[in-house]
Amino acid sequence: MTGTNVWEQILSRIETKVNRHSFHTWFRPTAFVADDGATVSVRVPNILVRDWLEKHYAAVVREAAAEVGRAGAAVVFVVGEGAAAAPEPSPPLPPAIDPPPATTAGGLNPRY
Repeated sequence: MTGTNVWEQILSRIETKVNRHSFHTWFRPTAFVADDGATVSVRVPNILVRDWLEKHYAAVVREAAAEVGRAGAAVVFVVGEGAAAAPEPSPPLPPAIDPPPATTAGGLNPRY
């Protein structure tokens, strides 16, 4: 498979082992980061995806890695740009609800 990285090779094997929906949900959002021979680093979009892949698909990933000649290599999922990436900022909070309009001493709203 000239021109492809090891993760793309592993993904092509995984695609034949899991159902289409699972593949597109859990594996499509991943991206190859690095391969040092002993470890293949793969970027995932968030901690949920990382944890799900590690918990539910570890055996499938190991099997696929062995099929492409990387039986001893560890596949490590990193969140964001790498292990040291800063977490994504939270979305801004909605604006505060305006307080009720001021009332006069008698409890009546002066605007009405």
